[in-house]
Amino acid sequence: MRLAKPTAEDILTDLTDEQLDGIRRRVRASIQGIEAGKFVEYEGREGLKKLADGVKARGRKLLAREASGK
Repeated sequence: MRLAKPTAEDILTDLTDEQLDGIRRRVRASIQGIEAGKFVEYEGREGLKKLADGVKARGRKLLAREASGK
């Protein structure tokens, strides 16, 4: 049996008011950052690779820090 994937409306309905407020704050802050020019553009496959490499490096650093107990 295969169930239908939830719609965006279904997901939003399940969020608490506190969760929705947090999402709204982050969206507004992101929009303000974009308007202030605080963003990075990634072009093509090389740009995507650069983004992915940065995400992986930050994740590895976080995991190493957690493993060392700091």
